[in-house]
This record gives sequence, C-alpha cells and structure tokens, in this order.
Amino acid sequence: MWRALPRRASFARGAFWLCRESQRQKPLVQDPFACLLSDALLSDAERQLAETAETQEEAVAVTHTAFVDRLLLDSVSKRVRQVVLWPSGVDTRAFRLQLPPQLRIFEVDEAKVHEAKATVLDAAGARPRALLRRLWPEQLEQVLDRRKPCLFILDGKPQDATTADFLHELAPDGSTLVAQIRPPVPEGVEAASSELAEQLRSWRNLQKVPDLALKGLFQDRAPAPGKGVLLVAEKGMPEAPQRPSVANATRKDGAPMSSYGWRGD
Repeated sequence: MWRALPRRASFARGAFWLCRESQRQKPLVQDPFACLLSDALLSDAERQLAETAETQEEAVAVTHTAFVDRLLLDSVSKRVRQVVLWPSGVDTRAFRLQLPPQLRIFEVDEAKVHEAKATVLDAAGARPRALLRRLWPEQLEQVLDRRKPCLFILDGKPQDATTADFLHELAPDGSTLVAQIRPPVPEGVEAASSELAEQLRSWRNLQKVPDLALKGLFQDRAPAPGKGVLLVAEKGMPEAPQRPSVANATRKDGAPMSSYGWRGD
C-alpha cells in the first residue's frame, strides 16, 4: 500500500523527523503517531538515509509544524471552527492536539493517501478529537460552511496553479491561509515561495513570516535563514475576537493565549 503512495518520499521524511522530535526531552512537537507512520512509510535503507539527512531540512520541518500548531490553536481560541488541510498527507493534528469537539477538520487528499493513513491510525486505536472529514479536492466546496471563517493549511506549493484562487473563492470572509515551503523543492525554496506568493495575490495582507520571528519563538531550534518559508494571508476583515487582555494567559500547551508571536502581538 505505502510503496505506491503519492508523495511518499515527502511523507516519509516528515513522519521520521516528527518521530525523532517527539522523543526529545522538550520537544517542539509531540506526535504519538509519527513513529507508527514512519515505520509504515520507510524501508530500512530509506530510514538510514533519513537519519543522515541535512539537519536544516529537519529543523524546517519541525519548526514549521510547531508554528502551524500554534496558529491553529490561536485560531481556535478566537472561535474559528473550520480547518482545511490541503493536502493532508499523514498530518495527525486532528488526533494529537487539544481541540474543541465541535471543530470541523477537513483533510483533503487523494483516496489512496486517506486509506493508507487511516489503516495505521485505526490499528493504533487513534480517535480524532474534533469532527474529522476526509475528502477529495472536488468535495470540499460541498461541505465547507461559507458563513464561518476557516483556517486553510497548505503543505507546499499546490501542483495546480489555480488552487489558491479556488480556495480564495471558497473561503468565507475572516479566513486565514498559511502555506509552508520546505526543502527539497526542485526550483529552490525562494523561487517556490515567490511563485506561490504570486498565486496568492487575490488574498489580503500576504506576509512572509520573518526568520527572526521563528528565532524568537524557537531559539536555537530555529532553522538558518532562508532554509524554509512560511506565508500567511487573509480574506476580508477578521471577524473573530481580538487578543484577550488577561495578562500572562496561557493555553494548556503553555503557549501564550491568542498569540503565536510573529507579528509582534
């Protein structure tokens, strides 16, 4: 099942690195399912290659995952109740984050990817902590509530250049989109991010998350400048409540309440 899986090499690296991160004493990401997925994805030879991969690729993968985790939890704290993962790959946020049960998470990917991930997670007895739907791309517009803001999480530059416009047309006002560009990409990280930024031109307030912001969030765990890119954009004016005024308020994960710290808020 796994050997013919679309984009398997990318999945394999990400799952392996999150597996290794989860075993640290103070991990940036705690993913109890990453090792199970990594074991299913990787042959012995591929595992050896992953263990000796360039450390900056691992740093980008881990910090991007941690940043998006914070952004998702921040959005939930502002009462966003829809999240779209595009493509979802072997993402396990619906199973590992502390999420409200009424949150709707739409995982969008190919049927083979959904089937393979579900096989591993079901065997482990994993249960989603939110309302999870697994969809094909063409099914999303049938189920997304067009009246409520949504967080769109893009993993990489979409293969179809029209995807960003499709999501913008579909997105309710007040929605946010975050896109992750990580190595390796054939054209290079900066070229890929520039191309994606052009695709996102219909979105409002498009910004690149500064390397210094990641350094401030993750200290010595942050990747070197230019090794990866995070883009954040919005549609319409925010409809969610603003940052709470309670001093030093924190979430269950210890992160600042309603703040992921890259805009200086």
